[in-house]
Amino acid sequence: MLFEFDYDKYNYEYSECDKSELMKEFGLLQRKIKELGIPVLIMLEGWECSGKGYVINDLVREVNHKYTKVHVFSEMTEEEREKPFLWRFWNCIPAKGEIAVFDRSFYYDLMDDLNLTKKKTAKYIEDIESIEKQLRDDDTVIIKIFLNISEQTQKNRIQEYETHKYKKILVNERDYRQNRSYDEYLKHFNQVLKDTDFKGSRWNIIPSESMKKASLEVLGNCIDILKKSILKHLEFGSVVDKEELLFPESKKIIEELDYDLSLSHKEYKKIKKDLEPKLNSLGYEFFVKKVPSILIFEGVDAAGKGGAIKRLTKCFDPRGYEVVPISAPSDVENSYHYMWRFWKEIPPNGKMTIFDRSWYGRVLVERIEGFATEEQWKRAYNEINEIEKHLRKSGVLILKFFIAIDNDEQLRRFNDRMLNPDKNYKLTEEDWRNREKWDSYLSAYDDMIERTSTEYAPWIVIPGNDKYYARIRVLEEVLKRGLKFIEDER
Repeated sequence: MLFEFDYDKYNYEYSECDKSELMKEFGLLQRKIKELGIPVLIMLEGWECSGKGYVINDLVREVNHKYTKVHVFSEMTEEEREKPFLWRFWNCIPAKGEIAVFDRSFYYDLMDDLNLTKKKTAKYIEDIESIEKQLRDDDTVIIKIFLNISEQTQKNRIQEYETHKYKKILVNERDYRQNRSYDEYLKHFNQVLKDTDFKGSRWNIIPSESMKKASLEVLGNCIDILKKSILKHLEFGSVVDKEELLFPESKKIIEELDYDLSLSHKEYKKIKKDLEPKLNSLGYEFFVKKVPSILIFEGVDAAGKGGAIKRLTKCFDPRGYEVVPISAPSDVENSYHYMWRFWKEIPPNGKMTIFDRSWYGRVLVERIEGFATEEQWKRAYNEINEIEKHLRKSGVLILKFFIAIDNDEQLRRFNDRMLNPDKNYKLTEEDWRNREKWDSYLSAYDDMIERTSTEYAPWIVIPGNDKYYARIRVLEEVLKRGLKFIEDER
């Protein structure tokens, strides 16, 4: 087992070091981290009363606090319970050049609950492995520390804290429960640590019988890992090993759509009138049954995404949804993992978020315009699938619409916008530039649809040359799939 070692014989590599010198060295390394734009995530886990607070205090004492954030994770708040499991952690990831220290982490519930089913445990581990891989692939250095103490040491510290004027507030039922069931937790921790000792983010298990020695060891380990990461970055331009991604050609999806599908204005009005009250009822049913939903709209420029969204939202109570238009990321957003800005918009239970463009920009405009490297956008297909899988497992309905028009129809709409004073604001130089790359975008659309249309979040591809037809298809699909989702969740 991972904990089968003699505390007295553990080889503390840094026990003879001067603590102040280690703290200064760590502070100097932070400056280099900032200069190179390397994000660092340090996670402190361990037994209750193992000294996590003591260690963190030493760890951040000599750093620049403008670029260091300490996040404490405990029982979830009401808001956090309304969101998917990973939501609160994605909101706290470090930006490029910053250090985030997690007092407890993704592992909080997994470590704490001895009664987790195998299915629930596997789900936690799958989600954690996914977020750690995505952060590592984005050049985040992940340092995982587990502070280990003996049963007697934990018992002694509990008793010490109980009689202390201030420290007694640190003791709660969790401490007593762990100590009463020490052997069970020991076995549980061993299994969790084995199952989550991932390549690229291994566990550093440090005995904390002496908090002073443990603090020196944590500082020394962090310094050692950061030095290696900095050297790797300087040599290869990255702190991770890049993998070659095979990329077979996709099927022709957009070109083969039937663009002649249409509805008369009379048919459109009749069908819409029938659908609107049903969708209105669906919106209230989502709210009552606490179903969170995400609707994604992507499409060819001028395909009519805005018009489809406008007709859809007219069916719902405006207090129950939010439309989030996505444009180029700001400087702040660019300093984080590309998914960070989208996680902030994940809806709580019963609410709907409608994305007018979305995280798929990574494999569309960022791919074509060179804002993402080939390795980054190729990797993004699987990353997006993993995130959408996590959202679906968390009870989120995901509907993804792609509205397409052919080349001639786009040109006609561009010219119409250019000549119409009420519409020409919609047309930009960027639209014309994108049109020149029509074939490249067509390939990107096909790749995106083929590689990210999954059982839990399939693409609904709609030919949109006729706006009436496209708008009705959107309304019909939301109603049909929304009702089925509610039925399946019962």
